[in-house]
Amino acid sequence: MVESRKAMQTIQHSHAPFEDFVSRPRWKSLLVIAFLLGVQAVEAQRHGGGPPGPDSHGSKSAPVGTGPAVSEFERALAIQATPDQQTFFDMLSQSISSSDQRIHDFIKISGGDSQPADYRLQVIGLRDLLEKTVDNSEIFLGSFSSLQKARLKAPAKKLSKAGVELSRLIAILEPESEHPALDHEHLVRLGEDLEKTLTALRSEQLHLGKLMGIPEETP
Repeated sequence: MVESRKAMQTIQHSHAPFEDFVSRPRWKSLLVIAFLLGVQAVEAQRHGGGPPGPDSHGSKSAPVGTGPAVSEFERALAIQATPDQQTFFDMLSQSISSSDQRIHDFIKISGGDSQPADYRLQVIGLRDLLEKTVDNSEIFLGSFSSLQKARLKAPAKKLSKAGVELSRLIAILEPESEHPALDHEHLVRLGEDLEKTLTALRSEQLHLGKLMGIPEETP
């Protein structure tokens, strides 16, 4: 019995330092600190491995397509054409195609020796189609959002410039529709300039369409 009692006293004595340590205020403080560090680690992982930033406290996120870390996919997505813009694009394509055919006819007539009976009407028809092409180009460009205008500023400016040049040539064609002179050399040169400008406008339109995700037309 005496030996058993001594053994129990020894066991109790061996646990006393641990119990004293746990009961100390410093140990409790360490437990609190460890808990707070664990919470901070979870927060850091939630916000991409770094300390919580301003966006984690309810601030609004940046619009798609903006900000310093925008991916190429997000940039492309931000300037995608809307259904209305797709319609305006198609309208422009149709007017360009019709104008192109009329220009070829105009060049052919201008190089001939005689003036067709409906020459004046053909010139008026060409003028009207070209004016419609300019109008459709302006409608398409006018449909751009602020972000599209910013992202597509350079190619949009080229399309607009081609439209301005086409309008200048239409002004030269206008007198011919009212008082046909049939100056062959002058008219052939005018037809070639119209064809060249229309081709440039078409090229800039297709480039913009590609940037905006508008599918290419099938032949």
